[in-house]
Amino acid sequence: MLETRNITKEYGHIVALSDLSLSIPAGTIVGLIGPNGSGKTTFIDLATGFSKPSQGELLFKGVRIDGRRPHEISRLGIARTFQETRVFKKMTLLENMLVASPALQRSQSMERARGQLKWIGLSGLEDRQAGALSYGQQKLLEFVRTLMSDPTFVLLDEPTAGISPFLTQRMLESFRALRDKGKTLVIVEHNMDVISSVCERAVVLHHGQKIAEGSPAEIQQDSTVQDAYLGGG
Repeated sequence: MLETRNITKEYGHIVALSDLSLSIPAGTIVGLIGPNGSGKTTFIDLATGFSKPSQGELLFKGVRIDGRRPHEISRLGIARTFQETRVFKKMTLLENMLVASPALQRSQSMERARGQLKWIGLSGLEDRQAGALSYGQQKLLEFVRTLMSDPTFVLLDEPTAGISPFLTQRMLESFRALRDKGKTLVIVEHNMDVISSVCERAVVLHHGQKIAEGSPAEIQQDSTVQDAYLGGG
């Protein structure tokens, strides 16, 4: 579904990603892990048009998307969340959802928004201002808002960071449900329990380069990954 071919991203003399090639199959959940500064968010920025590669190609369903603008990529069926939540805090939950709605009739958009909020466990809070939610609830809102456009490919930047175990479990259940519906997800995470719980495969980045790829179990046994990221042993 998504393929990168020798992608490099440079910011001046800083190389954020270097010669990255990977392929993400449709209908899977893939984890993207690595130390801070390893290039994980840069990868999401490139895949969603928030940044352009310095070299290389990025393809979605066989069509090149590197260089396209974010709204153009969104219309192809790609959605994302951000490392820090980006909800409209002075708007209600329902209004936040409708902002991300495609050009549907208002009644259809309202029905879809209410349905998604109920599905993620935020039913009954539709008229509350988003800024009044807990941090974890804001994460849920941002995540479910990405689904308003019915994307086929979703990139999630640290979706469970800083939220309670209860809300984390709710998030993981929703990831599995989306995969079962044929969606493809890429999850940037530091929590290996999350990666092991929902991901079929994991890709490990370090200093902008891919140093390992495999199942979560294989990744945790890889000596290179242990030295670079998991603390050895």
